[in-house]
Amino acid sequence: MAFQYVFASEEYNEFVGAGFNDVFGFFVDGVNIALIPSTTMPVAIDNVNLSNNSAFYINYEAGDCRYRRLFL
Repeated sequence: MAFQYVFASEEYNEFVGAGFNDVFGFFVDGVNIALIPSTTMPVAIDNVNLSNNSAFYINYEAGDCRYRRLFL
């Protein structure tokens, strides 16, 4: 079995390393399998960005989210 997922955050890029660390969890039988390949690090904005694990990062800044108020 294989999974593909997309982790996105409104906090990229301006909040990387600033103390606002959005994290993604994908739990199977109580175990988080959303880890950076070959590590035990969880998928988070401080762990996957332009400087860290950049092979897993796509910089997509299309502008401000016009629906932000609807989802907060």
